[in-house]
Amino acid sequence: MTFNQEVRQLVETAEKRGEDEYRGMDWFQLTDAEASQFGISRAEFPRLLVAWQSYLAFCDIIGPVDAELSPQAVERERLRFPQYFESCVVSDKAFEALASEWCGVAPDKARAMYEKVRAWNRRDAEVEY
Repeated sequence: MTFNQEVRQLVETAEKRGEDEYRGMDWFQLTDAEASQFGISRAEFPRLLVAWQSYLAFCDIIGPVDAELSPQAVERERLRFPQYFESCVVSDKAFEALASEWCGVAPDKARAMYEKVRAWNRRDAEVEY
């Protein structure tokens, strides 16, 4: 199976879970405040989440299996898009391009997801455990 086929299956599965599955305060969930602030609708969030997790696997930040992708497909995708691959480096421009390629996500929506996760990471870093 190709990377795009795997991603399409993940999007289909994520969208079937329903919007309530993604409500919450963690990075992989969407709060009402985040939806409003970043202009992300609950209906589009599952697709954005799949795009983000696929991108993290592509960048070697998480393992392909953690993103429910095959290692072989991820490696082939890195070879297909070498201009976007830098191990353990996240780029807003690369995510925008690849989210569009893989999931049909508009650049402004990819940017919104990038900023949402970035804001969550900043908030999480400020929390004392």
